[in-house]
Amino acid sequence: MVILKLICTLIGAIIIVFVVGANAGNQCDVDLVFYHFENVPVATTAIVAFAIGALFTIPFAFFEKEQKRKEFMNRFKQRQEAIRKRQAEEAARIKARQDLAQEKAEEKAARLQEKHEAAEKAALEKAAKQQAKEDAKKAKEEAKLLKKNLKSVETEPVVENSSDE
Repeated sequence: MVILKLICTLIGAIIIVFVVGANAGNQCDVDLVFYHFENVPVATTAIVAFAIGALFTIPFAFFEKEQKRKEFMNRFKQRQEAIRKRQAEEAARIKARQDLAQEKAEEKAARLQEKHEAAEKAALEKAAKQQAKEDAKKAKEEAKLLKKNLKSVETEPVVENSSDE
């Protein structure tokens, strides 16, 4: 961009030199409202007119830059707000996914807890049944022993003590 400006400046200077050289012998009268100048070179008149025009365009150039800067800042703010909005929406989606994952994890933990409790209950019931079987077996054996002892007592003759006579 700087090179382009340099080239344009050089071309402008070359054009001014040609205009001045071509009109070096030409003269004109310049009449301002209160003053009258005679025999003024045409090149001087052109350069002064150009300088006055440039002075009058300077405020417009700065105003245009200020206007462009304001438009740029407005667009920049709008883009920043759009980015913040997208980020907030993305954060909300991520939060919703996290909440859903948390709920699923809690449900899975509850199901596992229920399965664990059911397995523990089943193990306790199985142990209780096993204990009950063992107790029944022992009771059966004791009952057999008692029957056996009872039979042996019934079959034994009763001996009476004759020491009382």
